[in-house]
Amino acid sequence: MSVNSAVSQRTATASGAYVVARIGAKALDFISLMVLARLLTPGDFGLIAIAMVFIQVVEAIFEVPVGAILMRARPLTRALLDTGFTLSSIRGLVVFGVLAGVAFAIAHLYSDPRLKWLVMALACAPLARSFASIRLVLYGRRLEARPQFWLEVGGKAASLIASVTVAATTRSYWAIAVATLTSPIVSTAGSYFFAPYVPRFRLSEWRSFSGFMGWITLNQLFSALLWQFDKLVLGRFVSARTLGGFYVAGNLSTLPFQVIGTPILRPFAAALAISHVRNTLVGAYQKATRGVCLIMAPIIIALALLAHPIVILLLGAKWEGSSQWLAFLALASLPALPIQTLPSLCVALNKAGSIAARSGLEFALYLPMVTLGYFWLGIAGVIGAKFLSLVVSAAFSLFLVRSLLNLSIREQLQNLIEPAIAALAMGLVMRILIVTLQEPRDRIALIAYTFGVGGFGMIAYGLVAAGLWNAAGRRDGAERVVAHILMKLARSL
Repeated sequence: MSVNSAVSQRTATASGAYVVARIGAKALDFISLMVLARLLTPGDFGLIAIAMVFIQVVEAIFEVPVGAILMRARPLTRALLDTGFTLSSIRGLVVFGVLAGVAFAIAHLYSDPRLKWLVMALACAPLARSFASIRLVLYGRRLEARPQFWLEVGGKAASLIASVTVAATTRSYWAIAVATLTSPIVSTAGSYFFAPYVPRFRLSEWRSFSGFMGWITLNQLFSALLWQFDKLVLGRFVSARTLGGFYVAGNLSTLPFQVIGTPILRPFAAALAISHVRNTLVGAYQKATRGVCLIMAPIIIALALLAHPIVILLLGAKWEGSSQWLAFLALASLPALPIQTLPSLCVALNKAGSIAARSGLEFALYLPMVTLGYFWLGIAGVIGAKFLSLVVSAAFSLFLVRSLLNLSIREQLQNLIEPAIAALAMGLVMRILIVTLQEPRDRIALIAYTFGVGGFGMIAYGLVAAGLWNAAGRRDGAERVVAHILMKLARSL
């Protein structure tokens, strides 16, 4: 096996393990969401949405890329670990202090006194995460996912039990807040079991972090505003019930990125550092980008075309209005797929300013578009603005990658032909089935309908993708890893 194939195999294996961990955690999140959606109201979720917008924006403003820097550090010393932990702790305390300070202003801005205590309580979540054992990064550098699995699943299991208990006994929006708080607290406590560490507060290696903090923090701020600005606008002009429906639809539309995208990109960042040393960045970047698109595109398409039955089955009939927003939000996120790997590439090349420039351009376009979109077309205009800003960002990224890797735009687009054709075939098959078959009202029949239509779409996608891969000479990448796994399963059976 070649060096490149070995790195690809290790990365794919670690990605699969991270995905399994994330799927397990999100399955528990799903159960929690299904229960809470039936016990609480869309208005309760709308109130939480307003608070979470400010939590996530303030977190982004004070983002410290400790994990990314330690992943690529050579060598990784105790002093670096201590400095990373100290910076993370300071950041958590600052975030908590800022949010506690502005909580009363937020409550006044939205004329809802409940927000002041809610914001202060939710601010404890980033505070808890900031004190996690810094030595967990050692597992990431070795592409080991076992601790991440148990921490993710353990935290979400505790969150499920706590939130459902509060919701069943109080029918209060505080159940959602309890869910948000419990998971990071339990995960942080568990991190010291898997990665024992005695905190030592010092900043002796501050210079190793300072060069990255400005640009990456700026990028995180733009990214947070991009994902949250629509809720800031809607929170001022629509009811809490409407905002709650949009908020839940938005959370469902980002599940493919959280469940699949984030776990894949963790080992990819480590693999890029290895590839950079071996001067194989172009191949690693192309394979990772195509792999992300191949894996995530069919999930997003299925989520969009089956949005109505998915919402009815998961959340109940009172959330039916959210299904149209889920469908359009999912489709609007497709242009984001090819650019998921770009931040890791920029970090590997010490070009954090480039990714900040891209995010800044996207935000500069999105800010006026989402405002004008809402006043022109309402929520549909907001979703359209998100789609257009992502298209522009994807186009800008093509030129950025060309300058970073000397990789032509034509080569980058050719790398995405197979996922695009397979996705179109899947969408066509599913659309024909949806038009031909009437959506049933019975719950059992609706489950069968959803899995049947989605299943046929996935089969069509897999067959077309496999045929294109075979025609292209069975090149190294995600397709080969999937084929290898299927062959092993076939032999075992």
